[in-house]
Amino acid sequence: MKGGSALIVGGGVAGLTAAALLKGRYARVVLVERESSCGGLLRSFTNADGVSFDYGTHYVAETGVPELDAVILSGVDERWNLFASNHAGAYYGGRVVGRE
Repeated sequence: MKGGSALIVGGGVAGLTAAALLKGRYARVVLVERESSCGGLLRSFTNADGVSFDYGTHYVAETGVPELDAVILSGVDERWNLFASNHAGAYYGGRVVGRE
């Protein structure tokens, strides 16, 4: 029987992932989010003219941690990373870094 409680502050992708992982360990998991919906930078905003804008990133990549990847990528098609453009990386110092 599991016991105890966990408190997660922030309902972005990290907070949601933490909640999913901790629910198997604790009897009660509480997630607190200041916005009216979860998602963090994975959300979009639609203005009065009907134009949508992204808050931030819409890209989720493998973490290399099997337990996290199973949660994060559970609803993603298994072929999601077949295209080189879908591999994680960043532009820093005039070049792309973080790609294998």
